Amino acid sequence: MKGLHLTKAVQAILADAGITNAHAIVAEENTPQPFAVYRRSSLTVDDTKDRLAQTQHSTLSVQVVSMDYQGGLLLADSITEALVGTSGTFEGVAIGDITLSDASEMYNETSYLQDLTFDIIVDNE
Repeated sequence: MKGLHLTKAVQAILADAGITNAHAIVAEENTPQPFAVYRRSSLTVDDTKDRLAQTQHSTLSVQVVSMDYQGGLLLADSITEALVGTSGTFEGVAIGDITLSDASEMYNETSYLQDLTFDIIVDNE
């Protein structure tokens, strides 16, 4: 199931776009802001009567953390521009399409947060 390797593919896409302050699963303590953390939050498989899955649908959750609102928006925009509409094979994972399905924002005690949700189609090769 190539969809299990989705975060490796996302890392490659973001790196190709020059985004270096995005981290899979967790950011190290004292990571300079703004930064983003992303994770695969769901994965479903399209089954056929032969049980051979042709596509997998995955959800990618991204949280941007920033001390200043504008800095967080800029990073969220950059990540969205890098991901939406992307297709191709990255780190052995065939991406069929990426769409932005949800976005929200909030402020906690110290930082502005931008939460982005992307729907990703992963094709089995």
